[in-house]
Amino acid sequence: MKIKEKIKLMGQKVIVHNILERHKIFNGEVTWKSVECKPIAGWIARFSRVAEGIHRQPSWDEPGYLTKVTYKPVVLVSTWPTTKPIKVPFDGFSIADSDAFNLTSPYAWKSSWEEARKVQSEIASNIPRDAHGRFI
Repeated sequence: MKIKEKIKLMGQKVIVHNILERHKIFNGEVTWKSVECKPIAGWIARFSRVAEGIHRQPSWDEPGYLTKVTYKPVVLVSTWPTTKPIKVPFDGFSIADSDAFNLTSPYAWKSSWEEARKVQSEIASNIPRDAHGRFI
């Protein structure tokens, strides 16, 4: 994929269908495999690459390392501004319609958060307290 195509994709809303998982054999081959997942909404945060190769066991005098290294390009898709991006293969996502979901709302989580707060409030109200209101 050329740089101009990558620049056009930056920040686009996408729906992820496949993610990359690291598969490692102890003191052996390290590969990244595409795994199907439930649809995840997010936006393209950046482009990167992952290393594949043969893992060599660390010893007392040198750290572990990869040999016969090849690199696989990936797209990093963020589901929320403060969460770690998901590694996605180039064929593992599709551009989303603007009507498919609303990522622009900063309070998309608010309704579920308020429901959880009400449940926690009910649980806390059933815990015994002393005369000053502290939990016993």
